[in-house]
Amino acid sequence: MTRRITVAFRGTEYLVDLRETQDLNADTALAGRAWHVTRDGAPFTTFPYDRAESEGSVRARTVEWLRTQPMPDDVRRRRIEREMQDPDFGTSARVSSGPHHSP
Repeated sequence: MTRRITVAFRGTEYLVDLRETQDLNADTALAGRAWHVTRDGAPFTTFPYDRAESEGSVRARTVEWLRTQPMPDDVRRRRIEREMQDPDFGTSARVSSGPHHSP
């Protein structure tokens, strides 16, 4: 099993490292090995290590987790797409000078 996996998701690369951990908080008990997901060195999440897991299954689990998380870039991208579709999106008042025709 590889100790370091690079996962590309929506144009961004994430590093998934197998590390020794001592995270013993109320929500998790991850003493021993765990997969640590980071982007540009910033931690995102940790998954328990399972020796039976393949590199592909670690990659799939990481992508599935990322898919369920609200990402700031996604929020910004959706707002831009919405503004492109509706130029009045986000304004507090609409001023109409007549019928709006799309080109």
